[in-house]
Amino acid sequence: MDKITKTIIRNHLSYDWWKYAVGIIGVLLIWNFAYTIATRVPDEKLMEVYLVNDYIEEPEKLEELGNKALVHFPELQQISFYDIPLLVEADEMPKDQADMALQQKLMVTVAAQQGDVYIFSQTTFDVFAKQGLFLDLEPYITDGAIKVDPSKAYKASIEQEDGTKLEPRVYGISVEGNEVLENAGYNTKGKILGIPAYSKKIPLAVRMVNLILSGELIK
Repeated sequence: MDKITKTIIRNHLSYDWWKYAVGIIGVLLIWNFAYTIATRVPDEKLMEVYLVNDYIEEPEKLEELGNKALVHFPELQQISFYDIPLLVEADEMPKDQADMALQQKLMVTVAAQQGDVYIFSQTTFDVFAKQGLFLDLEPYITDGAIKVDPSKAYKASIEQEDGTKLEPRVYGISVEGNEVLENAGYNTKGKILGIPAYSKKIPLAVRMVNLILSGELIK
């Protein structure tokens, strides 16, 4: 058996270094995957709020808002506020690739049934409302589960495949002038809040709506 020398080791490393590099990368990828799985918040412990049709200049304010809200939800592990700065309406032709990418991001997010509360411009809200995206909030307002000035209730109609519209229902709530959202850097002018009917955490979403409307998150 040949004696192992520094020269042999040096030659071996010079020719086979890539094998070690691939091995190290593989270990890192496995570790990253395992870490992601281990630290991922279960869906039932996560609430997501999407602020659409405006650009948040200071994203850290959204993180701060989520942390403040989490104090009121001991049954959750994480509350995330996200912005989708869609500067054209959902039914408008995108002006450039950036607009197209943001429209697609919104559509994919909704199609994947992500998000427990959404806030849109009135036009974009109507686009999704007629497709039946939102929960009818009227029963929750009537029985006091959602505490809101009746003048803030926003009605919209679901449009059936044949083009006929169903009777307008309260699918949204106007948040124009809401200090909680304004303080986070979100322009509330003409914005409407709604709860997607697919949410598996509707009671918690109702509580979140009340928390946003009450202004308690300003404190």
